[in-house]
Amino acid sequence: MNINTLNQNQSLIDAIIKGDRPTVAELLFRGADVNAKDNNGHTGLIIATYKGEVSLVHLLLEKGADPRVTDRDGWTALKYAEELQETAIIELLENVDELRTQVSAATKLETFTPPARTAIEVRSGAETVADKDWRDAVSLGTLIGGSIMILIILFTKPQVTQTAGNNSVSPGDSNSENYSNSTSSAQFTEADAVNLISNWFTLKEQIFAPPFDRQLAANLTTGVLYYDITKSGGSIDWLKSNNAFYKFGLRKVEPTGSFAATEDRATIEVIVTEELALYVNNEQDNTQSGFDTRKVRYSLQRVDNTWKIEDYQKLN
Repeated sequence: MNINTLNQNQSLIDAIIKGDRPTVAELLFRGADVNAKDNNGHTGLIIATYKGEVSLVHLLLEKGADPRVTDRDGWTALKYAEELQETAIIELLENVDELRTQVSAATKLETFTPPARTAIEVRSGAETVADKDWRDAVSLGTLIGGSIMILIILFTKPQVTQTAGNNSVSPGDSNSENYSNSTSSAQFTEADAVNLISNWFTLKEQIFAPPFDRQLAANLTTGVLYYDITKSGGSIDWLKSNNAFYKFGLRKVEPTGSFAATEDRATIEVIVTEELALYVNNEQDNTQSGFDTRKVRYSLQRVDNTWKIEDYQKLN
């Protein structure tokens, strides 16, 4: 395998992680390995399944991805789909032979979700009738959409939401650099809570691994959780004193519909899927590593107009 192929395979994995279907299609056309794996042994098909990217799963299977390939833990894409209850992807994986038969026969895939339109492919020769119809439809849709947007701009006026003390709040007021949520209590929604928890999972790799960022922990947590992380002998101190750190792989936060908020407190229950590995003296501790899906109740608190995670409780 030459360097160019290796680069293509890595680019393929990166494009799948981003959900960039056109780039995935182009890379496969150029010769990238449809069964390429990331550093954790996950194939592109497993990653797309984990992310719930039905369209990408369909494309990869269509291009020959092998659903029987496992990761380092022996999990297939189907096992991930079943664990995450991705019913549309389960259907695709369980009917892969039928899918490929239909593709070979050039029939329309109406029995799969979503209905497939083959991703961007490099074609030679004259434009087909189907290509022309598709192009014309896109052009017409763009024209209509543009006209509607102009009418909306002309006949609507921006509104400012007033909060206590006559202070106006807009979506741009949140401090994205510190991953904080500075919306008022009346505006704090389930989506805001999920976003806060998702940011927490994204940035844990900077808190529980070098540089062991305590300030980042302060931006995201408060109360019991912050104390447990930063206290003398707490999580960060333990990791440092044991020459240890965590690596994080796949992560996903899904709301369950259980959410409540008052002026400065909120609770939410979510399904959390996380892959992590503990390294001590640069060797993986298998007893503290693995893949886990669980239901968790988070307690959130508004501190100085910023929402933070105060504590959490595993429910199963």
